[in-house]
Amino acid sequence: MDFKKTNADSTTVTRDIRKFDEPTGNLYESIAIISKRANQISSEMK
Repeated sequence: MDFKKTNADSTTVTRDIRKFDEPTGNLYESIAIISKRANQISSEMK
């Protein structure tokens, strides 16, 4: 994966945290899932 060719925003985007827990019903579980996915993306970019 070439991180220079991604279409991701280069700046921070503010999100509504109430929308994170809608799929799971638990904010902490949602954050754990997001964290695991971020680690996957990071390892792909390395």
